[in-house]
Amino acid sequence: MSRIAFYGNFSTKDDILTSIITGLQIEMVDRIGSPFREPITEQWYVGLFRLVKEKADVLKNIFAAGFQSKYLELINEILQRHKNMATEEVYLRLFWCGGIVNAVIYWLSHGLKESPEEMAVISNKFLYNYNESTCIKDERFHG
Repeated sequence: MSRIAFYGNFSTKDDILTSIITGLQIEMVDRIGSPFREPITEQWYVGLFRLVKEKADVLKNIFAAGFQSKYLELINEILQRHKNMATEEVYLRLFWCGGIVNAVIYWLSHGLKESPEEMAVISNKFLYNYNESTCIKDERFHG
């Protein structure tokens, strides 16, 4: 991409970050599905952590630049796009997402010592109640 094209598409650092994070989220949903359309399985978590490991360099750079809060803020915005979402569903998504994002940040900053499969087992174990309650049948809430 030329410098002119770059500056024509992005006017701020936030624009760049938003584009990167939105792209990662779209890729995640395309590859492993939305965590809000069907119950999350251990295999879903394996896919998530494999994708995180694959994108580790990009994510590490985002976090090393001090954008952890902005990353979480953007993810939260993506998860709450639907205006008619019940309050309880909003909080379920926030609790779950906050846990996942913190685990990802910790995992990346400590050298990816656990395998994606080990991270999936841990996530599935600790977030089991969320997994059971998140299968929303109402089309308005699908994210």
